[in-house]
This record gives sequence, C-alpha cells and structure tokens, in this order.
Amino acid sequence: MGSIFTVQGSLWGQLAGVEIVKPQPDEIAFIGQAYQRILDGRSAADDADRLRGIARDLQRRDGVETVLLAGTDLAVMFDESLPSERLAS
Repeated sequence: MGSIFTVQGSLWGQLAGVEIVKPQPDEIAFIGQAYQRILDGRSAADDADRLRGIARDLQRRDGVETVLLAGTDLAVMFDESLPSERLAS
C-alpha cells in the first residue's frame, strides 16, 4: 500500500524471489486518496477501517502473507500491538 504511483510502479519487479500481488484498481484508487488525505492532515473517519479491510481482502482473496506499506505515513492507520496488524519494515 502506498501512493498510486508507488503501487502502480515497476519497482516491484526488482524484488527477486518474491511474488507481488497488487490491490485491485478500485482499491489502489482508494489507497492513494486515503494516503493523500493523511499527508494533508485530513483523514476521513473510515479510512483506517477501509485500509485494514483492503489488507484483509488481499490476505483472503489473494493469499498474501505480508502487506507492504510503501509510505511511512500509512503506519498511523495500523496498530502494531494487534497480531493481525504487525508491520514489516
């Protein structure tokens, strides 16, 4: 998860031995909008819940084991004290 440019970029092809699963286009759009709101200091009340929901959907739907937060500001939306939301840096 990160800005639209980060998620859609080709940087991910540089990770050898790792299968990259990207969110669906509508999820990418929401992530980008939510990320921009965080940067602007005007997060919507349900942004955190929707971001967590996308992470859960990626796990359930696509079988991902780890969700990479490619934007340090996104970390404020997750609670590392919860086992389901531990962040890999």
